[in-house]
Amino acid sequence: MSENRAPERYFYHSFPRRPQTQGHGHGLTILELIRDFGFLMTPEIARWQYSHADGTPPRRQSMVQRRISFTELAPDELAGHAKDFGPFALEFDIDSLKRLGAIPVFYVPQAGEGRDAGGLGGTLMIHLIDAMRLTDRIAQMEAILAGAPSDRVRQGITIPVDAGPVLFDLDVKEARETLRAISLGLAPARQLAAFLEGGLNYFYPADGRNNAALQYYRQREWRVAGNVAVCDEEMMHVPSAALIDRLLVLDADFLTGRFLLPVKSPPTHPFTACLRSASSIGAGCFTNSTASVLSIGYGA
Repeated sequence: MSENRAPERYFYHSFPRRPQTQGHGHGLTILELIRDFGFLMTPEIARWQYSHADGTPPRRQSMVQRRISFTELAPDELAGHAKDFGPFALEFDIDSLKRLGAIPVFYVPQAGEGRDAGGLGGTLMIHLIDAMRLTDRIAQMEAILAGAPSDRVRQGITIPVDAGPVLFDLDVKEARETLRAISLGLAPARQLAAFLEGGLNYFYPADGRNNAALQYYRQREWRVAGNVAVCDEEMMHVPSAALIDRLLVLDADFLTGRFLLPVKSPPTHPFTACLRSASSIGAGCFTNSTASVLSIGYGA
């Protein structure tokens, strides 16, 4: 290696964080599931807040993120990483990871105790979440107005807010024209809302972690998050009940506790976790890439 050449580094997905038995049986079972169905994308709640200048209680927002993480390491760092994150690791070079749609995580500092600019990151995140909810609200209004009968003059629309739902009585024709003017020449509001929601999976607090190992590795993380379409083919689809049952056998406490996955499958509650697995990607879109993605997320 020349003096000017950077050392080789790769991206690793390590498991299992929660060994169930002595030996490697649990890890081997996970490896079989990855081979047969793809990776497991797990949900986590990210919480954000920013303080008001007048000293009133801070505004808080939270969002469920669905993602799978990969950590950038040199090969000689892997043994130390395995002590905290599991003895099994799958290695990817940067080009392979990019083809899977991975993006570096944006780590955002949270506000401290002082009256300084430390809260800028939290303010940014609150406003990004507001932008997502605004575009989603516009999309819902467009759908409601589009479904209104042709002879309807006025339409009631309920907007949910923290203080409780608020009902608006809108003139159908004027509201349609207003929304058309707002979105003219732009991507559809539903599409914008989906992209903003997906993009928010790549932001995470840079502080507040009580795990020293996580704190050390936090600036080296890339993620695959959300469902995307490549060459008009979605990477993920809802798996079978049989697959859900296999996962429950693997670690029922983890799945039914943290992710609210029901013991009986398929899921029935609208806010329970929803399992998705990746479809095969055409060779014309992803060459030399056979990896797939399996996700657990809060689905509708």
